[in-house]
Parts: sequence; C-alpha cells; structure tokens
Amino acid sequence: MDNLIKFLEEKDFTEEAVNLKNGSDILNLSKKRLTDKDVKEISKLLASDNNIIIQLDLFGNNISTNGAIELAKLLKLNKTLIGLDLGNNDIDKIGASEIEKALKANTTLIFLNLTWNSVESAKYKNIKKYLVRNANLTNEQELVKMAKKFNVCYIFDISTS
Repeated sequence: MDNLIKFLEEKDFTEEAVNLKNGSDILNLSKKRLTDKDVKEISKLLASDNNIIIQLDLFGNNISTNGAIELAKLLKLNKTLIGLDLGNNDIDKIGASEIEKALKANTTLIFLNLTWNSVESAKYKNIKKYLVRNANLTNEQELVKMAKKFNVCYIFDISTS
C-alpha cells in the first residue's frame, strides 16, 4: 500500500493518499485526467501491493483500450476489488472484451460501470453474467439490491452507452 500512496502523492492526489493512510478501502480517482500509462502503474501497484482497496473509481478519465487491457490484467490477479467504475472513458469493444475475458477468472468483482464508453450491449449481457456469478446471486434483481446496499449508483445502463 505504501507504493500506491507514494504514487498518489507524486501525482499531487493528496486527499486520496491521506484517505488511504487513514485506512480507507475506496480509491476515488474520478475526473483526474488519468491516462493509460497512469492506469498501467495503478494496476501494477494494486496487483503487487498488499492492498485493501475494494472499490476503484476511474470515472471520467482518458482511459482507452490499452488502459482497459491493463485493468483486465489486474482483475485476473486481484482478490479484493468488488467495485470498478470505468464510466465516461474511451473504452471500446476490444477493451471491453479483455475485461470480459478477465472476469472469467475473477471471482470478486460484483459491480462494474462501463456506461458512456463504446461498448456493445451484447458485451454488457456477458459481463453481467460474471458479476451475478461473483455475487453468488440467482438473478440481476438481487445484484441491483446489493448495489444499493453498497451505495453503488448503478451497475449497467445500456441505454446511455
């Protein structure tokens, strides 16, 4: 976790670094103008560090296919992350396919936002199956209830994608 905090401090994300130092298990990096290179570094740190991050918010950054591929690598390794917000980025069907492949191996992620990206609705349906499986639920309605419990606004809204 120390390396992640150091990275955040070097990027002048002081508030986020302080939150982690104080034991937060949520890392909110929404609207920070992060690039694929930044996401690659964050993914490496979350995969290798002893971290407790359960929710990673990357909404509204500059993440494209390459960043999605790095996050997919993270999802294959990470055993703590249950929520990932990638809404309003530049992720295309290739990036979404890599995330979908990673979710085949991942058993912890149960919330994922990919709205306002260039992702086909068929991908959403496939990805949803893995999230429902990971949440150990029988249907999508139970997943919506769980999202509300964890204060997650939405899981998927394919009408805005």
